[in-house]
Amino acid sequence: MSTSAKATSIQVDRVEYLWSVYRQPRWVSERGLLGLAILVTLNPAAGRELLLEFQPDFRRHRNMPQHQRVGIAESRLADCIQNAIAAGWDAHSRGKRFVFNAGPMKSN
Repeated sequence: MSTSAKATSIQVDRVEYLWSVYRQPRWVSERGLLGLAILVTLNPAAGRELLLEFQPDFRRHRNMPQHQRVGIAESRLADCIQNAIAAGWDAHSRGKRFVFNAGPMKSN
């Protein structure tokens, strides 16, 4: 995994993955608001990485993302991984990181 954050394991469809927070919500002058991003790879780390990008939600803390440290439910993370697989991510393949728009933090 290419981030220095502590990786946590999650099992989805009998496959074990490692995930870590790649980016907390923040402002970027060129792009505006960026939401939480989670980096996922196989355990042990191998193959193609998955970057789950969530839509920003800054209704709390006076719309200041630097004051937020958000988390994600394990069930939501598992759903996002399954959706990325359905969209074409193959963790066993090689190649550049697969970026997947995971939608809002909470499922509807």
